[in-house]
Amino acid sequence: MSAAIENKAKVDVGKIQRRINANKDNPYSVLEGSCQLPADASQGLKKSHIKGMTNKFLEAMDSKGYALVSRISLLGPFPAVAIDTDIVILGQEEWRVRGIFKKDKPEFSRIELDPAIVKGVDNG
Repeated sequence: MSAAIENKAKVDVGKIQRRINANKDNPYSVLEGSCQLPADASQGLKKSHIKGMTNKFLEAMDSKGYALVSRISLLGPFPAVAIDTDIVILGQEEWRVRGIFKKDKPEFSRIELDPAIVKGVDNG
């Protein structure tokens, strides 16, 4: 492998850490939930389904420690897409709800990187 290709494949940990540090004191996140329903469903059915989905989304975010700090925005309809294949589902539409949430206690996760892909003093 050429040196140019090897350098492009390396992860710049310093750059990632600077980006994380710039956002670490911001407890706010924009989070989105979605649902799919038949495109020919009545307005009443759509309204009740979207309301139920919104309530489930808010309950799920609350259980994960997120508190809603904005109004919920309803977006859609969009073409419904299968999550696992990205294929458009005919006869279905997707509706999304979005809000700004605050998390008081962020969850930290550790990611282990192979030293060979990390840019540093010794290897790139």
